[in-house]
Amino acid sequence: HDSVKLGTSIVDIVANGVGLLGKLFGF
Repeated sequence: HDSVKLGTSIVDIVANGVGLLGKLFGF
C-alpha cells in the first residue's frame, strides 16, 4: 500500500508541476 501512496504522490507532484509550468508559460 505504501508503494501505491508513493506512486499517487509522485503523480500529484508531476501534475502540480505541469500546472505551475502551464501558468508560467501559458500552456
